[in-house]
Amino acid sequence: MLQEYHPAAESQPSFTLGAFQKIQRKREILDQQSHFHLAITVILISYLQIMKMKIFIGKQDLGSAIMNGDIYSCGGLRGYITPALKDCQKNVRGHWEKAPSMNTERAGFSMTTLGDSIIAAGGFNSRGIPLKTTKESGKSWGMIPLDSIELFDGNSWKNLTNKLPRPIGSHCAVSISDTEILFIGGENIFSSRSNDIISSVIHFDINDGFTGKQIPNMKYTRKKFGCAMFKGEVYVAGGDVTEGVVDGRRKSKKKTADRTSEILNLETLVWSFNRGKI
Repeated sequence: MLQEYHPAAESQPSFTLGAFQKIQRKREILDQQSHFHLAITVILISYLQIMKMKIFIGKQDLGSAIMNGDIYSCGGLRGYITPALKDCQKNVRGHWEKAPSMNTERAGFSMTTLGDSIIAAGGFNSRGIPLKTTKESGKSWGMIPLDSIELFDGNSWKNLTNKLPRPIGSHCAVSISDTEILFIGGENIFSSRSNDIISSVIHFDINDGFTGKQIPNMKYTRKKFGCAMFKGEVYVAGGDVTEGVVDGRRKSKKKTADRTSEILNLETLVWSFNRGKI
């Protein structure tokens, strides 16, 4: 006797929730691996591009200046356990390009635009002066202050015969004409001792060298501070300072000058405190 065919009676493959979750989990793992490989590829490509463009990341105590609309960046350190650098880069329309290197490795120096040239002066040099071993690099570099000056004309750097009256670093420099620069403050040696910070101002002329023109000292000793020329006056602000020293006389033990600013009037040659604090 023929039995009536019922399709629903056939055994159907079971597809449980647990099996679905396993498949979904495998897909998620594959997606994560794909994203990880993609991220590694992007990082590798970015690294190769950075190395190709010679852009150095993490530099400190470097110099920078603008000449003919281009930003130049030179020297500096990649850490206090490494020697100073002398390489330079130029930023052209948002992209960094290799530029001619300075003749001397420098960190904590000044780079100042002077007419159609850039003046690099002073700073610290650690070339060939290993002091002790360290776990990170095997060497620790002693920093020696410099008195040398270089000029960049857009094509190459050349050493000037004129030198700073004394080696200084961590100072600030501002051009007050197309031929004149004031080198302000800084420190005589690379150390954390406050009595090495200075307040003096040195007048330099590209044609006559150091003229010996008497410029009064700042009211505070400063290093690693900012300076600029504005409407015939020189402004200085912030920085590391000698604790409690004003006009060379100890006033208190409180550190205050790192939030102050001073103004030098170039006509009267008198320094005055700017109102308010940074």
